[in-house]
Amino acid sequence: MAPVQLENHQLVPPGGSGSGGPASAPAPPPPGAAVAAAAAAAASPGYRLSTLIEFLLHRAYSELMVLTDLLPRKSDVER
Repeated sequence: MAPVQLENHQLVPPGGSGSGGPASAPAPPPPGAAVAAAAAAAASPGYRLSTLIEFLLHRAYSELMVLTDLLPRKSDVER
């Protein structure tokens, strides 16, 4: 699995912002490129899965705390 980067609190695949056009399948690598690709993947920047999970948990918790503050003031229809 490829590492993932964070940009502006959004998960982004490494090497781009994902805002390009429709993705097309990349051409297969030439023979012998697998070793170079493995070395590049090991050296590419990214975040550990535990860091991503912790970030998402904190974000979800803070959003729930905001909802617990706001929802009691709302009417049943607005909730």
